[in-house]
Amino acid sequence: MDQLSNSELQTDRQDTKRKIGELVTTGTSIIAGTNLAVEGASINQEEVNIMKLLMNAAFPTMTGEDMRSKAHLELAGRFAHKFGDALKATGKSAYTNLNSDFLEVAALGHDIGRSITQRALRHDIAGDMVLAQMGMRSDIIASMPSALAHTKITRRFLQEFQSRNPHASPEELQGALKDLAQKTLDDSSIEQRIVLISDICGKPGDGLKGIRTFEEVITYHHNTRSNYAMASGRRNMYPSDSRIDQYVIDFTEHLYRLHKDWLTSEGVDVEQVRQELLEESEHHQQSINQSS
Repeated sequence: MDQLSNSELQTDRQDTKRKIGELVTTGTSIIAGTNLAVEGASINQEEVNIMKLLMNAAFPTMTGEDMRSKAHLELAGRFAHKFGDALKATGKSAYTNLNSDFLEVAALGHDIGRSITQRALRHDIAGDMVLAQMGMRSDIIASMPSALAHTKITRRFLQEFQSRNPHASPEELQGALKDLAQKTLDDSSIEQRIVLISDICGKPGDGLKGIRTFEEVITYHHNTRSNYAMASGRRNMYPSDSRIDQYVIDFTEHLYRLHKDWLTSEGVDVEQVRQELLEESEHHQQSINQSS
């Protein structure tokens, strides 16, 4: 894979800027005056519906990358709502104030930057930028996972670790990466944890049918990240495309598994939730078929 030329980079950046401006204009008209733009205001089903309007505006077509992104966001939102309800149902005081509608809103919007660019990491930057410029409240944006943040965490840690431990074995490095993942989880809010694991669980199957199992998602994560050029189908690379290296892949796998383990420790079975969503989808489809 070759790097984009300076002229190609300039064209890409101009195109990105144009798309951001267009989406900000559209999105602002959708969320202005709603509780999505008012810090501390209540979030209910009405705000979920508004977020779905925003998602549909960001991904207006029912083909290609728009359809894939929309299917993923819808699934992530449903997982987030289910996880929130399940944690509240445990009766533990830590989850008393969880708002499942808030979680669904954050999950529905976490990948909106993919409507600007599908390029790795750049979609995170674009997503945060458009949401902030629309006036989306900061607590919603802060609850969304960031591949860019995970990449920065890993690369900064790796530089420090290798400086302190130049002769560390691969096993020692993996142990340190897992410890870093645990600290990252521990430092995150409940909302951030739920939206991150919902992002991971909400991956449609091939042909957008079904829902991948957790282990299928991990395999997909490795395959697409380890060979981004083939997975993305892009001929030329953006400078940031190569920043997700094997160490970042390893760190994020540890992070995802630890999030699943955390849910399990709280009595929430990821596979059971997946099966519930599949059954709900089947019943919904049957209802459509019967009414048509």
